[in-house]
Parts: sequence; structure tokens; C-alpha cells
Amino acid sequence: MAARRHGCGLVRHFRWLVAGYTLSAFGGHLNIVALGLYAFLVTGSALHTGLFMAVRLVSGFVTGLFSGAIVSRFPRKRVMMTADLAQSSALLCLAIVPPDSAAGLLYAVATVAGCGSTLFNVCLRSGIPDIVGAEHRVRGNAMLVTGRSLATVAGMGSAGAIIAVAGFETVFVINAATYLLSALNLARLPLLRTPPEPETSGQPAWKSSLSSAYLVLTATPVLLIMMAVRTVEGFGSASHIVGLPVHAATVQPVEPAMFLSQFWVCWALGNIVAQQIVMRWATRGGRRLPDQSFAVSVIIMSIGFIVVFTGITSWTLMVVALITGIADGYAETSFMSRLQAASEDRRGQLFGLVAMAETTGLGLGMLTSAALLTYQTPSTVVTVMHGLAVVAAIVLLVRLLRRRRARQETELTT
Repeated sequence: MAARRHGCGLVRHFRWLVAGYTLSAFGGHLNIVALGLYAFLVTGSALHTGLFMAVRLVSGFVTGLFSGAIVSRFPRKRVMMTADLAQSSALLCLAIVPPDSAAGLLYAVATVAGCGSTLFNVCLRSGIPDIVGAEHRVRGNAMLVTGRSLATVAGMGSAGAIIAVAGFETVFVINAATYLLSALNLARLPLLRTPPEPETSGQPAWKSSLSSAYLVLTATPVLLIMMAVRTVEGFGSASHIVGLPVHAATVQPVEPAMFLSQFWVCWALGNIVAQQIVMRWATRGGRRLPDQSFAVSVIIMSIGFIVVFTGITSWTLMVVALITGIADGYAETSFMSRLQAASEDRRGQLFGLVAMAETTGLGLGMLTSAALLTYQTPSTVVTVMHGLAVVAAIVLLVRLLRRRRARQETELTT
């Protein structure tokens, strides 16, 4: 009975966790705009700006190797607070150091940001079933994605204005404050922590972590294919991240920022709509999201991004962006909820491997799309790269439908 009361308390406190996560995500989206531009202004080199982005991605990838072992050995709350405080400290240093002396510090900030964000997300995603209960994990994921979508709109929308009015240093201080407040918020929340199992394999922690995740994936082939689809989806998504500013300047040369704002705001609203749909579905008897719906949502999302680059504007753009955001948000929530069905002792390792896969897909996609855009139109690049995601999702969908048909035939014969 005490455990049940404790669990109910965790569910009540989860809204505070979502609020803190939304706040830090707002600061993170401020930095998506500010750090890249600041790196270019400080170094005066597109090469160094690219290296800065690469260091952040590589740091996140390497952290994925160890994150599963870290989550299994240390309390999640402590790891998440450490990640927040480290990022806050790094940004405060960047705000204090004069721009003329900040070139070297930028790479340290990129490293801390890559490591900190990966650790925080692995801890949070893998811990949702423990925090809110396995039966509420879909609703918990939906609340987190809703918070992040709101942070995307607020952060991306206000970054330019804050930089113009108050400068980069103010942006860095604001972001540092959001991470600090997130850490203080975590400190007061009673998050569940299952005691770790003792390490008996004799392998290095990172190797044992990857081995555990690999065993889970090979035991569930559909989950392995879903992760592959998610990786290819990240590869394709890099094309619209890189290509949208170029496309906006072509389609709406007078006010390209207006085009970008319309798209991202409608996309984020679509994300929020998707989470409301998911929460309503999950609250009706605690139903699980069908695996097939993940594949369908990836197909719709990828086609939506392809359509955005066909030259549509105004109301058509907003409608397509809204639909794309709905599909994108649903795909993420259904995928996270599926991974969280794994046992607690394997979940951290699994999410660490997923973080590595997503970072790899996004990083390779950034490099590929940047190279292709030198001699191809954004529309062509997005069509090819998101087309790969469509093909991968169709393969998954066919596999799932065949498995369901085989199961039905087996039930009929027995």
C-alpha cells in the first residue's frame, strides 16, 4: 500500500518534471540558433563552425556508448542534475569570456552540450515507466513531447529577437539559468530508482552495455527494424533542417524568416495535436500504440516534408506543416513507448544504443545533405533522403502485416 501511495505521488510530481524539462528545452532551442551563429562570428570560418557542430554530435555519440552503463550504476536523478549543472556552468563561462578569447572554449561547450544532452535524455526516456508506471508511459511520453514542442516554438521564435536586442551573452545567461532551474526542480522531486544489478560479466562497462542492448534487439527483430527506421528517419530529417533556410530564401526571398516561422510554428502545433490524440487513446484502458502506426506515421511525415519543398506557400504550407507535425510527434511517442516496454535492467542500455543510432543518422545526414546541396536543389535532396525513410518504413510495415497475418492463420488452424 505504501508503494502504491508512493507511485501516485510520482505521477502527481511528473507534471513538475515536464515543466522543468520544457524550461531547459526552451534554453536549448535558444542555443540551436545562437551557438552556431556565435561560433561563426567568433572564428570567422565556416570550417570551424562545421567542426563545432561535429564535435557536439560526436560527443553525443560517444556518450551513448557509456550512457547505458551510467544509468544502470547511478541514480537517474543524480545523473540528470549533473548533466544540467555541467551545461549551465559551461554556458556561464561562455557568457563571461570575451569573444576574442572564446574560440577554444566553444569546443569545450560543444563537448559538454553533446554529453549532457545525451545523458539527460537517456535517463529521462528510460526512466519514464519507473516514474509514472508502465501503464502510464504513453501518456508520460506525450506530455514530454508536448512540452518540448512548446519549447521549440518559444525558443526558435524568440532567439533572433533576444540576440538582436540583448546580444549573445544574454542568450547564454538565459540558457544557463534554464538548466540551473531544471536541476533545482529535479532536486525536489522524488523520482524512483531501482537498485542496479551488480556487474558480473567482467567486460568493460560500455561493452557490456552495448551487448545487453544488442541481445534485446536480436530477441525482438521488429524492434531492431524500428530502430533502423528511426535512424534512416534522422538521416532524412537532416535534409530539411539544412535545406529549409535555402528553400525559404528561394521561395520567399523578401521575408524568408516568415516562411520558416510559419512552418516551424505549424509543425510544433501539429506535434501538440498528436500528443493530445495519443493521450486520449492511452487513457482508454491503457491501450498500447500499434507498431504499424509507427511505420504509417513515418511515411506520412516524410511525404509531408517532401511536399513542403515543392514550392507551396501560405495556407497550403501551414496545413501540410500541421499534418507533418502530427505524424512526426506521433512517430516519436510511439517509438519511445515501444522501447520502454523492455525490462528495467535493459532499458538504459537500449536507449543508449538508440541515442547513438539517432546521432549517427542525423550526423551523416547533415554531411550528406550539405554536400548534395552544392549541386542539387533542396527539393531534390529532401525527396531523395526522405524517400529512403519512406522505403524503410514500408519495409517495416510489410513485415508487421505479414507477422499479423501469420499469427491469425496460426490461431485459425489451432
